[in-house]
Amino acid sequence: QAAVLELAKQDVVLQLLPLIDNIDRALAHVPEDLADNAWAKGVAGVAKQAEDTFKNVGVAKIQTVGQPFDHNTMEAVAAEGEGDQEVVSEELQAGYQLGEKVIRPAMVKVERK
Repeated sequence: QAAVLELAKQDVVLQLLPLIDNIDRALAHVPEDLADNAWAKGVAGVAKQAEDTFKNVGVAKIQTVGQPFDHNTMEAVAAEGEGDQEVVSEELQAGYQLGEKVIRPAMVKVERK
């Protein structure tokens, strides 16, 4: 029964992720002159509430930028440079874990150093 509940939770989270992605995109493109606008602050509050709700049910965003590339939690869509070390230079889409299980890998750009 616990496995069925985890699958149901995963399914619901996966259905909500596009909504969270769109909220994040909106926040990333708020014009500077609207940064202190009440509406923009309200949208940021919704994003924070979603993050807190996800945390309460065991869902965490995968940390990417500045981290070593991890093929278990990330998908590289572009790589630049030459070298043996692969470090994430940009996140194109957030990835999420439910507990230890990756439910959506992060899409990232990698810099080789």
